[in-house]
Amino acid sequence: MIDFAPMVDAVRGMLFPSIIVSILGLGFVIALINIALRKGVNHRAWNRAKGPNLRNYSNQIKFIEEASLYSRNPITYESFKAVYAVLDRSLEKEYRILAEVSLGSFIGADSNLAFRSINSKRVDFLIIDASGDPQLAIEYHGSGHFQGNAKARDAVKRLIFRKVGIPLLEFKEGVSADNVRDEVNKIIQKEAT
Repeated sequence: MIDFAPMVDAVRGMLFPSIIVSILGLGFVIALINIALRKGVNHRAWNRAKGPNLRNYSNQIKFIEEASLYSRNPITYESFKAVYAVLDRSLEKEYRILAEVSLGSFIGADSNLAFRSINSKRVDFLIIDASGDPQLAIEYHGSGHFQGNAKARDAVKRLIFRKVGIPLLEFKEGVSADNVRDEVNKIIQKEAT
């Protein structure tokens, strides 16, 4: 007959240290969580993938209070001179030109993901009528426009405006005041009829 007692004792000898190590490891993890919670770490304040949760207004207030803020021009001097100033002088009184407008402020979607994709974009200029309805969007591609993923960004905006049915005009650096005025008036007159 085979005596299994020495084998059982050997297995017990191997399991006992493993169990002890596991219990100590679990205790260490629990202690770390307890320390983090005592120090006031707000785990909900951090998005797992991208850092702080900006949906939390307390976080927004904290980040703004900690930062130095400064005012800046809402549009570049280049686009102001090439487009805004020209249209501000030449548009008929029933139209207004707005600068740097979030697309989500005048375009909706029946999908949350689509709306978030739209809302994260801006248009350089938006012409509205006397009722506040958008008539024409204008993009000015100045000297710094064609950097990085500009082609992809432009393709997304073109798709958005095509689907919503608002005309989009795109002007490149060096466009003349007459060209801006003529192209805008042509579209506005077309939309009015």
